Amino acid sequence: MPPGIFPFFNRLEFEPIDGRINTFMFEYGWDRIWVPDLFFRNEKRAAYHIITVPNRLLKLYDNGKLWYVIKMSVTLSCPMQFQRFPFDKQKCIITFESFTHTMDTIVLKFLPQAIEFNNQLTISGYSVVNTTTYDCSTNYTTGAYPCLEIGIIFERHFGFYLKAVFIPSTTLVLLSFLAFWITPESIVPRIATGFFTVLSMAFPCYVAYTRLPQIDYVTPIEIWLAGCMLFIFGGIIESVVVNFRNRGTVFNSGSGYPATNDVKTDLSYAHNPSRKPGNAVKLFDIISRFAFPLGFALFNVAYWVLYTT
Repeated sequence: MPPGIFPFFNRLEFEPIDGRINTFMFEYGWDRIWVPDLFFRNEKRAAYHIITVPNRLLKLYDNGKLWYVIKMSVTLSCPMQFQRFPFDKQKCIITFESFTHTMDTIVLKFLPQAIEFNNQLTISGYSVVNTTTYDCSTNYTTGAYPCLEIGIIFERHFGFYLKAVFIPSTTLVLLSFLAFWITPESIVPRIATGFFTVLSMAFPCYVAYTRLPQIDYVTPIEIWLAGCMLFIFGGIIESVVVNFRNRGTVFNSGSGYPATNDVKTDLSYAHNPSRKPGNAVKLFDIISRFAFPLGFALFNVAYWVLYTT
């Protein structure tokens, strides 16, 4: 609601009483004083405050100026955009307009200090970072009607998502990299580590999606979760490839299955030991130990630079 309305009525001017009393408070007779017929354009529901008495104030000054204030609770619609969720800022507007009187009859203007906030006021999940004012007077078929708009810009609190989504998902990705340090022969622990981290990613995904409306575009938090899942799945695929190569090494060495070309195989790798399947598996693991963390670090740098600057 506007903080106050200042209509002027020359016919209500009066001489100060005793030379010093220049205001007059109205306690009754509200229906005898004209007030602007304003309505909230984006209102969904509203209610006056009447406990313990109607919360209205009407003060008349000696120059014919009326100071009219009324207290009400209003629920307004506020369309939001989530292209940068959870690094987003949202702007909600309060639009009030004259219902029957055109600009030929009434003019609406903001006071020098149009918006006042209680410093103790807190909003769960958001903080107020700025306010704007705008003259939204509009031409209709019946004439031009005065309109004023107040914009309140909210910034989403990021701390909750840092604790519930980003830190847990980062920890799970780093935990999945531990599989590269497990010996290739221990395939069960390697695969189990990957599947454990995949299942644990359900918690940060649940936290993110329970706070997102049904939208048809990708948000930054979804890109982050998809990137984490990609690195975890990449670790599982690496373990599968290592297991496949390691089984080939065991088979060629004569363990498990007979081989007719053992002598030829040993002679072929005698001159170049690095080409042995066992050495190739170890080299693949060593490369993964550094390539995956480096890739995740680069993903972090690109992500945070893109969405926080």
